[in-house]
Amino acid sequence: MKFEMLALGIAMPVALSGCMSPGTETGDFQAPQRLAELYNATMDENHALVYSETAALPSSGSAEYSGAVMMVAATSVDATTADLLMADSTLSASFAAGGATIDGDMTNWHGIQNIDATTLNNYIDAPETMIDDLNQGVGSGSLSISGTMTGPQDGLTVSGDVALNGTNYGVDGQVLTQFYGPNGEYVTIQGGGDVGAPYVPTVTIDGQVGEGIILGLYGK
Repeated sequence: MKFEMLALGIAMPVALSGCMSPGTETGDFQAPQRLAELYNATMDENHALVYSETAALPSSGSAEYSGAVMMVAATSVDATTADLLMADSTLSASFAAGGATIDGDMTNWHGIQNIDATTLNNYIDAPETMIDDLNQGVGSGSLSISGTMTGPQDGLTVSGDVALNGTNYGVDGQVLTQFYGPNGEYVTIQGGGDVGAPYVPTVTIDGQVGEGIILGLYGK
């Protein structure tokens, strides 16, 4: 999916399908590589899983998921420029009859600030070009994701604060969460963009309130 302007909706991050080689500069930042690996697992090796929403959550047990998240926050009134941040993320799911309790976090943030739609499209087409740029902006802070799901698709709450190059991002709101695969092998989160209310998280940038887009992809 292309961005004619950043105010438009964004597809799930499986658009980052390129073969990525993080190199030595990325340190322990796994988000771009992890996203590519999960894409390959869901689309190339197990194509059907992407189209197979989990029919029912397990009634007992637990599972751990790891993945990556992307956050896009508009930085201009007309939403033609934005900040793009990525982070490593984990989820813990505790299953019981009637649903699941989910807890997780998003840490190890890196980002690129004040990019236009053309640049963002270029990153999506060639994600390996994004890695060096992401490493120029190393953030701090974390976001939490938590809540109770009554089925394989439900809302979770994302909240917290992230700082990058002197800019502060406060995040609060709901994201749509979906389990995929016959046994819930994969999890996606989506907030903002095409998803719509009530899954439109607020991103406050240095006191200015706006809407953000948060996307995540996880695997066991």
